[in-house]
Amino acid sequence: SEGILGPVYFIGIKKLTAAEHRPLAYSIMFAVSNAGGGSSDIVVDILRLWYATRLEWWNYVVGAWVTPARACFLSAGFVLLLSTGLALALPDSLVPPLCPHKYKEFSDESSTSSGRCSPCSVVVQAFSLLKDRNLWRVCIVATCLTFTKMQWHHMNATLPKYLVRQLGETVPWGAINSIDYFLCAALAPLLAWATGHWHDANAIIIGSFVMSVSPIFMTLEVSIRASCAWLVLMSIGEVIWNPRFTTYTANLSPHGREGVFLVLAYVPTFIGGLPAGWLSGELLSRYSPDCPSCRETEGAFCQVNCAHPGSACNATNRLTDQLLCTSFK
Repeated sequence: SEGILGPVYFIGIKKLTAAEHRPLAYSIMFAVSNAGGGSSDIVVDILRLWYATRLEWWNYVVGAWVTPARACFLSAGFVLLLSTGLALALPDSLVPPLCPHKYKEFSDESSTSSGRCSPCSVVVQAFSLLKDRNLWRVCIVATCLTFTKMQWHHMNATLPKYLVRQLGETVPWGAINSIDYFLCAALAPLLAWATGHWHDANAIIIGSFVMSVSPIFMTLEVSIRASCAWLVLMSIGEVIWNPRFTTYTANLSPHGREGVFLVLAYVPTFIGGLPAGWLSGELLSRYSPDCPSCRETEGAFCQVNCAHPGSACNATNRLTDQLLCTSFK
């Protein structure tokens, strides 16, 4: 669904805004999407805390089969259905027209006749766009940003497990993760207004540089404050370059073929992001491995100190687990 709705959203904003207003429009889109992500992280922390401290009450209210993960999925599904219902209930006056020729009053570009879309025409458009220099410009910029954008994956996949294994089950990794989302939601429109006179390329270079140096805090110490400092600086860089990169892509996309252009332009990002999951698992298994003996029956991790004589590791005399466990060092 994201692969279908993302390009449609992208094209709709381009067609409904003039070129000088697009940086702010894409910043607002960026801010709204991040606000939802931050709210989800807060909900995750609340559910984890409720499950860990009030297990009997949890089982009485929602049932033993509803784990925190299932509760998160169910609540997310409910919110999505609610959002869909609200969108369908909008009055006609607030719904943008769907007919291509009616976009002319919103767009600063000349309208072109559009026929029916078929798989063959999409393939022909894709091959014809390969000769477009603007496409290759966007691809080069997207490729240069690949490793910078991998921080998003490590923030969502690597950081929670790393913090739990290093600092214990009670660490509020959901609230820590939400720093990036809430800062992006709050700062994106403000920075878009403040940097509106910047060229797109300058904003992308400055913002990506700030984001690329942000993980330096994680090399200094393993703590909540280091994680927060990383996410704060990363968020500042992200809100500078991310909406402007979207604007840059929209401005270079040919009118009437934005969808195919967007798909081709983001191919390097997709290919470059594939090893991110594997790299996350390798880093965790090598430098912060799991310790099964530390887990309790509910799956909570590191509720006990493995170095203590009465810990689960020592009780079972499993020396391997004691050596691998990275908690409480």
